[in-house]
Amino acid sequence: YHYFINKQFYVQKDYQIAMNSIVFFSTEQISEIIKRMYPVKFYEKRTQKTKGYATHIITNAITSCIYRLEYKAALYYIELAESTMDFSTNYYLRLNIQYHKNIALRFVKRDTVYIEKARQIIGIMYEISDKQTAEQFEDELNKIINKADYYFDTNNFPRTTIKE
Repeated sequence: YHYFINKQFYVQKDYQIAMNSIVFFSTEQISEIIKRMYPVKFYEKRTQKTKGYATHIITNAITSCIYRLEYKAALYYIELAESTMDFSTNYYLRLNIQYHKNIALRFVKRDTVYIEKARQIIGIMYEISDKQTAEQFEDELNKIINKADYYFDTNNFPRTTIKE
């Protein structure tokens, strides 16, 4: 945590480390790290890898908040993503954000219509032949529907990690 807080400028490796470790921090620590690292400074001059890592920091933070039952925090990061990210070239990112938005809204608004919307996104994943993501989302959704705190306080949940 202190590694990220004490830096003034972040390079590609910092974004990769943050992406892989963000889920292990408390919600407050996640908030502080994201405030410092996002939006990415000099975004237009960064490599695609760096931009991708920064994106996955946000998606991993969203997932972490949902699994900790902190749905309003998840919605905050979803709004941040929706207002700052370019979804025009990345269907996976758009569907990922929308899927998790529906899960968070299901619990915030206590309306099961959002579960059906999440299932529609899973259907789209199957239709475009992204079977792996569809199955992951489907498994996750079924666990959360049956027991909202299934992943609570475990850190044993799906997240994007990259090894190099």
